[in-house]
Amino acid sequence: MLIVVAVVCLWASTAHSQDSATLEDVTEIIETFAGDHHCGHVCTEDRREGAPDRSEYTVTHDEAVMIADAILQAHEQVDDVSVAILLAVAYRESSFFRYAVGGGGECGLWQQSPRYARPEESLIELGCEERGHCDREAREAVCDWLQDPYSGALAFALSVERKLHEYGESRWACHYNRGSDCDVEGMMYQEATDRMTSMMEHNLHVMERRRDELASSEDESEGNSSSQ
Repeated sequence: MLIVVAVVCLWASTAHSQDSATLEDVTEIIETFAGDHHCGHVCTEDRREGAPDRSEYTVTHDEAVMIADAILQAHEQVDDVSVAILLAVAYRESSFFRYAVGGGGECGLWQQSPRYARPEESLIELGCEERGHCDREAREAVCDWLQDPYSGALAFALSVERKLHEYGESRWACHYNRGSDCDVEGMMYQEATDRMTSMMEHNLHVMERRRDELASSEDESEGNSSSQ
């Protein structure tokens, strides 16, 4: 079982762990954190007809693998955004419940607002006159797009990349949560996100070290066998 502890990690070791994170590592983290049925930063569920109920929904192994693969692909395409950030915010916002829909219409694992998640041209194609003025069918189409782990992960990573460049590491999450106004509540969100990101970084580092120790042990066993 993965041991979950919050620590401050050395940047050199965690950066290496991000790059060497495997599909199995990320899947194990998702299954561990999704299992507690934490309800996310705001208790969210998809209230559309026929949507699953979060309280009765369990993230399956296959779904965890898909989310993990989406996270790794998004990190590969936008390497400024770490695997740990992708994991931390998905846990805080939805507890890895990809069908989540917030009270303000935010959708998917990372609870992104449909009006800001796609280029305006794409929104117009879906039936929006302009940002924030979409009919119900168009909003639901964008929500479906955000609930897909692959498109949702990439949209989130691109959004974070812009905020990192504009506001820096100390304030990006505040603006992700509060928009242009980084207030006290937004800074509390930033601090909580930083703590969760550090926890995810630590878990990835522990897994990398565990793999290295296992590989070393196997090499030693093979060496002893060949010398006999």
